[in-house]
Amino acid sequence: MSGNLRRIAGRTRRGLMRQLSQHRLLWHTRRLHGPGRVTLGDDEVMLVLLARDVEWFLPTFLDHHFRLGVRHVLIIDNGSRDATLEICAGHDRVTVLRNLLPAQRHESALRSTLAQSVASGGWLLFADADELIELPVTRPDALRQLAAYCNQHGKTAVIGQMLDRFSTRPYHEIRDLDYPRSVREMRYYSLGQLESVAYDDPVIHDLFAGFIRDNQCEDPGVRLFWGGIESEAFGIRPLRSCHSMVRNLPTLTPMAHPHFASRVAVADVTLLIHHYKMAGDWIERERSSQRRALWSHGETARRLAAVGESEDSFRFSPVRAERWAGVETLLEQGVLYASPRFRRIMSMQE
Repeated sequence: MSGNLRRIAGRTRRGLMRQLSQHRLLWHTRRLHGPGRVTLGDDEVMLVLLARDVEWFLPTFLDHHFRLGVRHVLIIDNGSRDATLEICAGHDRVTVLRNLLPAQRHESALRSTLAQSVASGGWLLFADADELIELPVTRPDALRQLAAYCNQHGKTAVIGQMLDRFSTRPYHEIRDLDYPRSVREMRYYSLGQLESVAYDDPVIHDLFAGFIRDNQCEDPGVRLFWGGIESEAFGIRPLRSCHSMVRNLPTLTPMAHPHFASRVAVADVTLLIHHYKMAGDWIERERSSQRRALWSHGETARRLAAVGESEDSFRFSPVRAERWAGVETLLEQGVLYASPRFRRIMSMQE
C-alpha cells in the first residue's frame, strides 16, 4: 500500500472511531433542563461548562457570563450531588445534560460532542466553574463584537490566557468566605514564573502535534504561557493558555484536547480567564477531589504536599505580587494581546 493510501486509510479509520465515540457519548446523555437545541446567530455565543458539584461557584459564574453577553449556557453535569441542578432550574437560558461517563477519560469529547449536539451555528465559549472570562474590550456588546470581528477576518478560535488570582492573607482568614467575597478578596496575581513561547514553538508541537498541526496562527504576538503562581507555590508548571472560544463549525473540533481545538485559524487577539481555583476552602476541595479520584493527574497531590501540615498559616507569597488593575495593564505587560488592526476596528465602532 502506498504512503498516500495508508494516510487515507488512517484518516478514514480515525473518522469512524470518532463517530462511534460520539454516538456512545450521546447514548449515555440525558437532558435534565432547558432546550435541547439552540440556534445561534453568527455573532452569538454559547458558554459550555463541564461540572460536578459546583453549587458554590455557580450563581456568580452564571451571573458574570450572562452579563458578559453569552446567549445561552450549556452545563454538562457529570453526577452532581449538591444543589447544582436546582440552581440551573431557575434559568430559562440554561440547558443541563447529564452524562456519567468518567470525565477524566472523556473530558474533551464530552465538551465538543455535547456542545455541538445542542448549539447550531455561532460560537462556543469553554470555561470551568472556577473561571470568569473577561474581554480586552470594555463595552456592553464586546462579546458579539469580538465574534463578528473574527467572522469578518476568517478567524475561528480565540486564545484565552489564564491568570491565577490569589489573596496574600493566611488560609484560615479566607477559607470561610463565600465565592463573591473571595473574588473581591483575591486582588493579586504574579508573573514571576510565567513563561511564554510562540504558538508554533517546536516544544509545543512535539507535545500537542496531534491536536494543533492543522491550526493556523499568523500573528506572532499571540503567545502561549506556562507556569505562574502555581510554579512559585507548588513547583508545578501548568499550561496557562487554551482555545477558549471556538466557532461552531462542523469542520472543526472545538475541544480536541483540554487546551486545544483542531483545524482552527487563531485570532490576533486574546481574552482573559480569571482563575479562582484557590478561593474559599480550596484545600478541602483538593482533598475531596483526591479522595474521589476525579482526575488522574498528579497536580492535586503536589499542591497538598506543598501545603503540608501548615494549612492554617499557608499563604501565597510570591517574589512580586501584582495588584489587579484591569485588562489594559495586562496588555501592557504582554500577558494579553490585541493587534493594531483589532484595536483600530474596535475604536472605530465605539
